Amino acid sequence: MTTPPHPLVATAGRLAAEVLAPRAERVDQEGMPASSIEAFARRAAELGARLSGRP
Repeated sequence: MTTPPHPLVATAGRLAAEVLAPRAERVDQEGMPASSIEAFARRAAELGARLSGRP
């Protein structure tokens, strides 16, 4: 029997998969584009809002 991941762990995994993974090879070669940093910041803010209980 497998325990499902905590919702915050699942959200963090989706964040990495949706924002970081698609550009990982290019970022390794060229550096992190500003658009990725901005997208990561937006999603991190959403995660922070969930942690604090805000909608």
